[in-house]
Amino acid sequence: WVARPMPHFVEALNANALRGVRIGAVKEFFGRNPVELPVSKVVRSALTRMQQAGAEVVDISMPQLEAKALSASVIAFEFRDNLAVYLADHPAAPVKSLGEILQRGLYLAELRDDFMLLDTSPGTSSSQYAKAMANRAALQALLRQTLTAHKLDALVYPTVRREPSLIGDPQTDPNCEPSANSGFPAMSVQAGFTPDGLPVGLELLGAPLSDAKLLAFGYAWEQLASPRQPPLYTPPLEERAAPHPVAIKVAIVADPVKAEMDFNFDRVTGRLSYTVAITGLPADEMLAVSLHQPVDGGTDGPVIAALAPPGRLTHAGHIALPVSARASLHQGQLYVSLLTKQNPR
Repeated sequence: WVARPMPHFVEALNANALRGVRIGAVKEFFGRNPVELPVSKVVRSALTRMQQAGAEVVDISMPQLEAKALSASVIAFEFRDNLAVYLADHPAAPVKSLGEILQRGLYLAELRDDFMLLDTSPGTSSSQYAKAMANRAALQALLRQTLTAHKLDALVYPTVRREPSLIGDPQTDPNCEPSANSGFPAMSVQAGFTPDGLPVGLELLGAPLSDAKLLAFGYAWEQLASPRQPPLYTPPLEERAAPHPVAIKVAIVADPVKAEMDFNFDRVTGRLSYTVAITGLPADEMLAVSLHQPVDGGTDGPVIAALAPPGRLTHAGHIALPVSARASLHQGQLYVSLLTKQNPR
């Protein structure tokens, strides 16, 4: 692991870099809970494609990896003092310490608990820090031993076991810990998308100074799979500005009843605004106007939004379309239904 030349990244790029490599899939880092299975399925599918490109993928068991990685974290011991050193090198900074940031309220509310913990944790001269550094060495030894014993070029696992968290929700996932707490190089690449259209990454972790090799693996995967898809909710700019909303008109006619819906879809925010106007029908006969999304490639599907409540012949509103519904709208698959007492289904 020592006396090795520094990597040269550009020269290492090779579209055939996956051919003949041996990659170990860490079984314990693939989720087994129902909420984790969609991500695992996408990553497994990506590994199958890598095998088709000439890579050898083997399942390996590392039951101690998660615990060893979590016990090797040193950020809580180093952050406060390292930040103070950084601020001391910038005498014009308006604050001098993390404690001052907390005292003056110069932080986001969501970060308060983390900052309080970092400000009160033992420092780098503590016995706890020494233990964490010993755990770090044990983690490094485990990774070296596994890579060597199985003759692996890299370990692989989902970057995160679950779909991306909603904004504001915590992201508690141990898969980023092995690289962060060992110092071993790792690279996350796009593996694909869940059925809901959310991105999934896979992480490749290698031995020290294997950075260029990992980059070559990622480059080869990119050439093979072209896994990125421009998100529907981040459309290209039009003349350096966000695109205008898309106007859609829908009419349901069953003489003498006529229901007209005007939709405006904001491709940037995913907001769907609408108006509903129904004629030729007594108000007490109207049951519902609903927006549907087909499932599993069929033509029928469940209600994803109620556009008008019972008895309302005119109505207006807006909804935030989920990612999968935006894709269905883009493909022309969403549809509207009008239910009346005479036609309740």
